[in-house]
Amino acid sequence: MNKWMIIPALAGAVTVGGVALANDSSTDVASDANEMLTLKEAKELAIDQYGGKVTEIELEKKKSGYVYDVEVKSNGIEYDLDIDAITGEIELEKQSKDKQSVTKTDAEAQDLKVVDSPKSTATNGKMLTADQAVAIAQKKARGTVTKVKVDTDDGRKHYDIEIKDGAYEYDFEIDAYTGDIIEYEKEFDDDKKQSNSKVNETNKTMLTEDQAIAIAMKNAKGHVTEIELDYEDGRKVYEIEIEDGKYEYDFEIDAMTGEIVKFEKDRDDD
Repeated sequence: MNKWMIIPALAGAVTVGGVALANDSSTDVASDANEMLTLKEAKELAIDQYGGKVTEIELEKKKSGYVYDVEVKSNGIEYDLDIDAITGEIELEKQSKDKQSVTKTDAEAQDLKVVDSPKSTATNGKMLTADQAVAIAQKKARGTVTKVKVDTDDGRKHYDIEIKDGAYEYDFEIDAYTGDIIEYEKEFDDDKKQSNSKVNETNKTMLTEDQAIAIAMKNAKGHVTEIELDYEDGRKVYEIEIEDGKYEYDFEIDAMTGEIVKFEKDRDDD
């Protein structure tokens, strides 16, 4: 089987607007999010001072507090910056010659802008910006965006996006040109897995196989080739495989709530 995407943050990738959270919990992020600069604000500060484009950004908690580690490429120079996530103060950590020089025109062409209709760009063959991909993900999940990274697998680009809301972690793979959600996964926060699963099993009746298949078939067409009841991350899930001759669709559906907790769409080589 020829997989389009593999989650998350694959090796050998081109990185644009990547955001990763390090040394901190999702609950801490949620509680401090109102005080910190947003991802977009941190990018704008870096671009305002150095021009060019932001190619990578990582939110970290250091002794001094939260900082954005930002990589900017401008006019053949790569700048590594620390931006205080509270005050916006910028500190230049490193400056070096960019091996893959980016002109100002190229940077402006890929400037990250939020648009109202994210998929409108996909129809003309242009790659979605990071903000457009995030907008698609946020239609299914709300919270703090903790990672955005564009990656390439089998010659096809996609965005790896991670969102946390203090209770759940949401992982997306979104086609960088069409805006299609190729893979989606929702996981309980480690501190809530056990308590939530007990509530679900106590208060709800488990779905039948036919009910779980009906949910999957709303998101895929074809023939069901496999269904299995499994127990993962403290809850029962139906693992369902559907094939239509061109693609294979894999689902994990919560056996108590009917929620799709994981989805993957792959090219079927059989």
